[in-house]
Amino acid sequence: MCIRDRYGLTVSMTRFLLLGSGLVSGPIVEYLCRFPSNFVTVCSAEINQAKALTSHHPSQSLAVHADATQPASLAPLIRSHDIVISYLPAPLHPPIAEECIKEKKKKKKKKK
Repeated sequence: MCIRDRYGLTVSMTRFLLLGSGLVSGPIVEYLCRFPSNFVTVCSAEINQAKALTSHHPSQSLAVHADATQPASLAPLIRSHDIVISYLPAPLHPPIAEECIKEKKKKKKKKK
């Protein structure tokens, strides 16, 4: 997908899938939405938290409900995004990474 930037130039849109809606998710949503060429989907089992994170950027973000303990159910979401960022608990990273590899996506893991 392509959009026009503030100078009228065509730039491609980057679609981010953020898994998790905990306290550390807010700053990454705010940062990514600073750039008009980014779109962020916040995926969480706590849909109200995800909606709160996306409410300030309705044209650049979306909240969706999904169960990350079933990584195969996330496949359609992973497939439709360019970059996957996981802020889920560490035990969930390996199955999520496997789904990302199947879908040939980049995955950024939270550093501790």
